[in-house]
Amino acid sequence: MKLAKHVSVSFDESGYKITRYLNLGSKDGFEPQPDIASLASSSTAVLGEALISLLAETA
Repeated sequence: MKLAKHVSVSFDESGYKITRYLNLGSKDGFEPQPDIASLASSSTAVLGEALISLLAETA
């Protein structure tokens, strides 16, 4: 499914790290891309805004 999107979010003492995955199609799955965002915030509102922005970019 070429329209599917995938990101992972991890959290440590320095804040959130978001990794985007490139959709290679139903046969090849997803390939991780370099970490594109490191948020020096533990705010879930900041995280939510970053995720919405990221997913809109990959449309």
